[in-house]
Amino acid sequence: QDVEGDAQMRWTPYYITTHIPDKLELTPAEASEEFCTFLKQYSYFDYKTWNMVAVNCRQEADSSGYYQAMLMPRYDGMPVCIDGVPYISACMSAEGVFTFQGIMALKEQSRQPVERAMSLEDAVERYKEDFLAESGNAKATVNCISVGYVAESYYDETRVLSPAWIFESARTSTRADNGEEYIFYETDVYKMTDGSHISF
Repeated sequence: QDVEGDAQMRWTPYYITTHIPDKLELTPAEASEEFCTFLKQYSYFDYKTWNMVAVNCRQEADSSGYYQAMLMPRYDGMPVCIDGVPYISACMSAEGVFTFQGIMALKEQSRQPVERAMSLEDAVERYKEDFLAESGNAKATVNCISVGYVAESYYDETRVLSPAWIFESARTSTRADNGEEYIFYETDVYKMTDGSHISF
């Protein structure tokens, strides 16, 4: 496989390729819309493309390339993290979407008001405390703080969506073997109801 100029961008948040894979006519913007429309058929969520790269399979002369995408589920316009996974993965060739994976078939049964919610100020303080405790030699730049949902599973296979503060950051650390710096991305979620922390 040859990722067309996107090899270092596969896990970069909100990155959309500018390349078109072999034998596809859809532009990246058109493919993004196609992905979201396709997944909507199987889900009660809306979707936003979180990352999309162009992949070419050049081992065989007649093989076509494809788009590989990660799409963020959204409910009431807010992102949803389901069982610690913040996106649905999918691939599209010239024949259309040929694979997708993730939890999508959730339907609202009821709503309950949240009586007490963690404030943004408290969430920021918790984030700073947790980062200092676990970061080692890493440095962080918080690119986005948003309100979303975290979906937790229960024994009867239902999910409860709880409101949460979502911190998206780019972190810089140093490799132990050669001292070189590298960048990686982290998402930290704090439930507003009890302050519990999820990192991925």
